[in-house]
Amino acid sequence: MAQNNQPDTVALSAAQLMARGLLNNLMNPKALLFFSLFLPQFTVSSQAITPQILVLGILLSITALAFNTLVSLSFSKLGKSLATQANIQRHLDGFLGVIFLGLASRLAFDR
Repeated sequence: MAQNNQPDTVALSAAQLMARGLLNNLMNPKALLFFSLFLPQFTVSSQAITPQILVLGILLSITALAFNTLVSLSFSKLGKSLATQANIQRHLDGFLGVIFLGLASRLAFDR
């Protein structure tokens, strides 16, 4: 009798996944540092800073969401079309192998 060494997985709802993603992003010190250094340079000092930062943050988040959605949908479609063509997959694997060999050789011979 074989034992399954993989941990049990639990299916999460879309709301739970969104909440985890939001918590993850709010706890990310790099993102907080980026927002605290990047957004203030686009504010006007004669007006209240907090609403300006809030609006700029929302605009940046919406733009990033739209861009990331576009990229993920595009690559999802590309991945599905390439997955059905085994010949192209073999060539892509070879191409990636050549790239990795080139990077490894550069790393090996770099002073």
